[in-house]
Amino acid sequence: MFQADQVRSRESKVDCPSDPYEKFLAEQKKRSLEWKSTREAKRAKVQSVTPAAATPAIKHQNDASSGDRNYCHEDSVTLLRQQLAIQTEECRELKKTLESVEAVNAQILRNQTEMKDNFIKVTFLIVI
Repeated sequence: MFQADQVRSRESKVDCPSDPYEKFLAEQKKRSLEWKSTREAKRAKVQSVTPAAATPAIKHQNDASSGDRNYCHEDSVTLLRQQLAIQTEECRELKKTLESVEAVNAQILRNQTEMKDNFIKVTFLIVI
């Protein structure tokens, strides 16, 4: 029982990591601690609780952890939406820059064509 309390206290101390991989590692560590405590309890034959009596406690524990996950999920969703908004704005600016560069390139091509035509005209006038 003492180790199960330690696992729960560690779970409550774990902050909600912002990186999905860190979140995965934290959850994996949490699961491994739970499995370890369960194995130790089975070895000590302390786990004499019937499955029907254990179900409400497990369900309550899962509800509490899912509430934490929902809060963490909302924070990560908010963070991802902010990052998306920033990148969308950056994309708009890059599109504007691309359009302006394409417009300048088109103008340069028009000017070159006009210069070539003028050069041909001048060359033709000199020959005549």
